[in-house]
Amino acid sequence: MAELVAPLQEAHADWAITIKAVRPEVLLAQIGKPAGPDAALVSLASLPPLIKDRRLLSLDAHLSERDRLDFLPAAWKRVTVDGHTWAVPFELSCLALMYRKSALFAAETPVPVTTADLMLRGIAFQKKQPKQAFMSLPTEPATLLPFLWAHGSKTLTPDPRWRATTQYLLTLRSRQVIGPFHQTQRSSVDVLASGRAAMAIGSPENLPQLNDLTAADDLGIAPVPSGSDAARSPMVGRAWVLSPSAPRLDAALVAVTALAGRESAARWNARLSRLPARTSAYDEPVVRQRPALALFRDQLVNAKLLKEADLEALETLAPQWRPYLTGQKKLEMPKAPMGGKPLPSASPKEPAAGLR
Repeated sequence: MAELVAPLQEAHADWAITIKAVRPEVLLAQIGKPAGPDAALVSLASLPPLIKDRRLLSLDAHLSERDRLDFLPAAWKRVTVDGHTWAVPFELSCLALMYRKSALFAAETPVPVTTADLMLRGIAFQKKQPKQAFMSLPTEPATLLPFLWAHGSKTLTPDPRWRATTQYLLTLRSRQVIGPFHQTQRSSVDVLASGRAAMAIGSPENLPQLNDLTAADDLGIAPVPSGSDAARSPMVGRAWVLSPSAPRLDAALVAVTALAGRESAARWNARLSRLPARTSAYDEPVVRQRPALALFRDQLVNAKLLKEADLEALETLAPQWRPYLTGQKKLEMPKAPMGGKPLPSASPKEPAAGLR
């Protein structure tokens, strides 16, 4: 126990725990300074006394009360998640759940949240009120601040990719593709918690090839078998495959990590034009035949999550997307209806939760 706890006891407030999927069905935790040379890459499975259900650092079942008090650094707070007590540093900075010093869960009492809420809501990290934490998930985009920040940010400057991710989740929610985030039976985490799920969308030229997709694949997920040639092909980008028994938060981590890729926010949002257009309190009706990335850009600007000045930064995510983002080229989206024939898969088809 001492050997496992010591690295974290010695950590100062700037140390962090990054949980991310680096290859299919593998979740790793990086313990150390975010950009420091002392960072160590260890498997979550190698820390069983400290890790529960491969989620976050768990103290409730493994350490005595006195040990917990001695163990917790001053900048850490306890938070209750799904009935379990977790120790988390103050700030939630989301590059696949990046934790470092600041004002996460500033309340002195434990904050009851679900695992989906923990991933999605984060902290209301406002410049004027840096210690204010979300006690409930806002329902309007104007109040749901872009709380997904760039890794290692010291200036509180939002990364356009994370603003795009926030708007993407809001748009899916507004069209009832995913339910309210606090309803686990229809949360985005459940949508992504399919045992066969993988992200396999690469360059713009590959999109027309993915024209026979299910509703789940309209979220940017394609059933590429783990270990298949398609999953390893550089033409389809990274492939993220979930184990059928993976905890829900594992699925969320994989999804967010995938969105952290250089092109992923643009790729995933390009698929929005294939979703049914619906009116709601959260967004305008979507015209499916509009150029996908122009739609993606307009949504962000209209939602005030992306300023015109940020477009240049967004366009640098991947050179091949620049003509689409600037309107020089139009992206022809597949016209197959939702619920079409799936891509070949090595495993039986599983329905995606929360979509039917």
